[in-house]
This record gives sequence, C-alpha cells and structure tokens, in this order.
Amino acid sequence: MSILLLALVAGGCDYFKPAQPEAPTNAPFTADYTTPDATLETVSLAIHDKARTIGLTAYHQAFAESTSASTPAYHQFFWPPEADEWERLYHSVPVWDLPREGNFYVRFVGLFPDAYDLLWEPDLNLPDSSNPTGDVVYLHRHYLVRRVTDAGDEIGRVAIGFADLTLVHLGDQWKITIWQDRVDPAADPNDSEQLTMGRRRLNTTQ
Repeated sequence: MSILLLALVAGGCDYFKPAQPEAPTNAPFTADYTTPDATLETVSLAIHDKARTIGLTAYHQAFAESTSASTPAYHQFFWPPEADEWERLYHSVPVWDLPREGNFYVRFVGLFPDAYDLLWEPDLNLPDSSNPTGDVVYLHRHYLVRRVTDAGDEIGRVAIGFADLTLVHLGDQWKITIWQDRVDPAADPNDSEQLTMGRRRLNTTQ
C-alpha cells in the first residue's frame, strides 16, 4: 500500500464515501388564482419557470377552458394593424384559443436559453373596472418579458406591449377569458426583441 493511500485511510478521508445527493435547483412554485392579480403573477412565475417544473400546467390553468355552454372560453385578439400585416404577408389569422395558447407557451419559453422575467404594470391611461356583480374584471396592463441573468439583470428582451384583459371568477379561481393585445407606441417595430406577445403568438404558427 502506497504512503499516500495509507495517509488517506488513516486520516479518514471522505473520498471513498458516497456523495450526498444535492437538493433540486428548480423547486416548483405555488400557482395561485385566488385574485385577478394573483392569476397574473402565476402567469409570470410560469414564464420564469420555462416548463422546468409546473410551468406549463400553471400557465394553462390561468386561462379559461370552456366545459359547458355557461363557461366562457379563452380567446386572444390581435392588434388590428399586426393582424392585417400578417394576413398580407403570410396567411389568415387563426382563431386563438386555449390549445393554441398552450403550444405557444412551449415555443415562447424556448426561444432563448436565458432566464425570463415577465413584468406587469398598470396602464395609467386605462383604469381597471368590473361588472356590477364583481365576478368579471377588466384589467389593462403593460407587459415586458425580459431575458435576465441569474442575478436578475436584464440582458435582452423577448416581448413588450399592452394587454386588455378580461378575467372571470369561476368557482374559487380567476381565469383569463380575453386577451386583447396592443402595441406599445414606444417600442421599436423593427427591433426583433420588441415584438408584442400577439406577434410572438402568430410567429409560432409558421
């Protein structure tokens, strides 16, 4: 036995002990749909998750799925100038429903390898409102999806725009039933990092 091996054995070296398993680095987050803002935060967390844990399921469940004639179904509507441009350059604009939204999520979070961060801000020009019974709310939000470092520093962008959102209280959860997309007038239309979510959605149909 070599002198080095004797020294290792005598010193109780840990080299021969089995390695301790490391804790998972991507712990699932908690999805919350108990308030309209909680639902939007869950969408943000799902995009940040990038389908590594429960992201796809949590994202999908933030949008309304029609299970009966009385249950509303989710639909996304495009900014009219973008829809017109799409029809002129490519083909007809599809009816955007929940199955398409699920496919979009997978494609969207895979566009870049970097971490994503979705920021919602109130649209100061359009106040939120609700119907008389309070079971439907209309939220107007500016959104920005950024690419960020592990420390949270922005290194690029993925999407920017405005969303006029209708959320309905179904059971004990708030679900998005309508997403009306709008262009941010301050965004550069020629910058591929400043596309709207609507245009990103359309791009996944190519």
